[in-house]
Amino acid sequence: IINHIIHSLVFPLIMSSVILALADGMSDKVNITTMVKVTKQSAKWILGFCLAIYTGFYGIYGITGAALDNRIGKAVKFAVGNGVPLVGGVVSESMETVMSTIGACRNLIGTAGVVCICILALTPIVKTFVYMWVFKIAAVIIEPVSDQRIVNFTNEVADSVSMISGVLIA
Repeated sequence: IINHIIHSLVFPLIMSSVILALADGMSDKVNITTMVKVTKQSAKWILGFCLAIYTGFYGIYGITGAALDNRIGKAVKFAVGNGVPLVGGVVSESMETVMSTIGACRNLIGTAGVVCICILALTPIVKTFVYMWVFKIAAVIIEPVSDQRIVNFTNEVADSVSMISGVLIA
């Protein structure tokens, strides 16, 4: 759901802010800088709201998931320890060891998956940061020799690319 919201709302708002900044920079008579700012701010607020919701759900899942795993493990240990005659205690201790090993493997695989995703996502994030700095440096270089509207537009594009890198990181 959050991915859909970002894809259908945040990216179009960022692209709209770039188009509006271009339109604002093309004419001295038309002034829509406030609309550019509102569009960009809306994208930031929606992204922030989505991240807050995701963090909240993930935190609740982490708390309840660990507690549920702990309760299930204790229930299985109790059932085996009391339900199997003679060797129930030994089997329940063995099951506890197996369950803790499975939990450790699951955590290791999850951590490895997160590391792999971070490595895969690093390339586009670095590219967007490079693009952002290219636009910022271009704005600095052209400022003394160019019209202020072009410099403002270049800065707006750099800010929009910065917002896209924030979306990628999110």
